[in-house]
Amino acid sequence: MYNAPMETIGYYENQARRNHPEIRDEWVEQVVANPHHTEIQDDGRVRHYGYSAEAGRWIRVVLDDGKLLNRFFDRGGIAKMGNTGNPKLRIEYDGETDTLWLGNGRPTPNGEDISDAVVVFFDDDDRPNAVSIDHAAELLLPLLTALGETGTAGKVGTAGKSGKGAAPVKAADGPL
Repeated sequence: MYNAPMETIGYYENQARRNHPEIRDEWVEQVVANPHHTEIQDDGRVRHYGYSAEAGRWIRVVLDDGKLLNRFFDRGGIAKMGNTGNPKLRIEYDGETDTLWLGNGRPTPNGEDISDAVVVFFDDDDRPNAVSIDHAAELLLPLLTALGETGTAGKVGTAGKSGKGAAPVKAADGPL
């Protein structure tokens, strides 16, 4: 399906694109379509903040009457809202309890059991931001083995026992 480009105003075409050519139009459209945070300025303009995993940075997009006005890599505005760092996916495994945890490292106050072994956690906006899987080796090893045999999983390895608590195994860019 073809999506027409967003409408822009003169400043966006003449300045914002020229000042920030490293920011791709598709990243801007992704931020507007699925912002991490949105604010309305006193003048009615709308700021959308989003994280681009491909760029590895936060992007702020400003709309004026629904048209693109500005875009730039955010240098601290998102941090003022308590969202420090990027929302990297954290994968942790506790070998003592055989529990796998995947999340973005932010607090996860609301959890919902979706099976006997899986809990999905939600942020304050009811967006999923973490998953806990009990009996992880028992449940996931057959799947990983099958994927490894077909060549679709890439390298499959184990982190071993993590000792006390859960130890980070891997970080991947982007929100969960």
